[in-house]
Amino acid sequence: MTKVEWEKLSPEELDKCAELFPLNALGYAAHLLTPERLDQCAARYPLAALQYAAHLLTPARLDQCAARYPRLALQYAAHLLTPARLDKCAEMEPWYALMFAASLLTPDRKAWIIRKYPEEALEIMARDKAEHLVEESDEQG
Repeated sequence: MTKVEWEKLSPEELDKCAELFPLNALGYAAHLLTPERLDQCAARYPLAALQYAAHLLTPARLDQCAARYPRLALQYAAHLLTPARLDKCAEMEPWYALMFAASLLTPDRKAWIIRKYPEEALEIMARDKAEHLVEESDEQG
């Protein structure tokens, strides 16, 4: 089924299809699911929930998904995480924390990553700086 087909389903049909095909429901119609059905789909497919519906999850479900998949949580939902969960994810996936959530990290966590992985941290920061300079020159030119 396509996204358009998912969106044309009645609420009852949507619920039944989401029960049978939770991964597809998360990808195509997460915004249409009831909170209960969304939670059930996210429990079965936390990776997809982070990628497609992190902003729709309850704080508790988001925290559970992030605990299982910290890398994806940093990539897709860092701004939605609690400070404690963000810090735990950054500890588990320091490179992803620098790449996707550097501005959200505490100074202490950022310093810890840089001390523990100095070469990788410099590479990531240099790449980010280079990308920023390219964007600025594109805007000016």
